[in-house]
Amino acid sequence: MGLGKERAHSMVRLATSEKKGIPVSLYSDKSMAPFDPLLLVWSAATRITNEDNVIRADLALSRGEKKLWGVLKQVK
Repeated sequence: MGLGKERAHSMVRLATSEKKGIPVSLYSDKSMAPFDPLLLVWSAATRITNEDNVIRADLALSRGEKKLWGVLKQVK
């Protein structure tokens, strides 16, 4: 089940957008992922899968530059 490794490795390239100065936002397509905003931010920042694998860490959302990261650290 899922999208497959090849497709998963190329999804949600937030670091690429950040480097080009393109604002990013996160959302949930409820049929694909649960609606949990903090989980989405954590996933974008770590790119850790349900199986504890990291997929393309180079595409992760920058932790140091995101205001939401401070909120996430308080929750953990």
